[in-house]
Amino acid sequence: MNTFAGSAVGYTYSWRGLPSWATSNGSSFYGIIPVGLNGTHQVSVQYSDASGNIGTFSFSLNYKGLGASG
Repeated sequence: MNTFAGSAVGYTYSWRGLPSWATSNGSSFYGIIPVGLNGTHQVSVQYSDASGNIGTFSFSLNYKGLGASG
C-alpha cells in the first residue's frame, strides 16, 4: 500500500492505503485497475488547512478489473 501527499485549494492531503496501481493528486485519486485484478483496500485521507485544522476521512475501495473473477 502506498502513501501519497499533495495539496489543493488551501488544503494539504495525505493518502494512505491506496493500491499500487493508484496515485493521488491533491484531493483526488486515480488509476487503472490491471486486467484480472480485484480486491478491497482500506483507504484514509488526512487533510489540513493553513490554520492547522485537521480531519480524516476513511473508506473501503472495492475494485474489479476487466476479466477478474469473483
